[in-house]
Amino acid sequence: MAESIELESPRLLLRVRRDADLQPLATLSADPLVMESFPTGLSRTRWLEPRS
Repeated sequence: MAESIELESPRLLLRVRRDADLQPLATLSADPLVMESFPTGLSRTRWLEPRS
């Protein structure tokens, strides 16, 4: 597997998703107020697809 690169600023961290990110994402996706800003959610199946 290729080395993972992270980009970080004082307010933001960009990195490859991790399995531990699944529950917080599910919580956000279940919130109707949050989802008003997104056309579709990210399903558990889609989240668990192999990374390319």
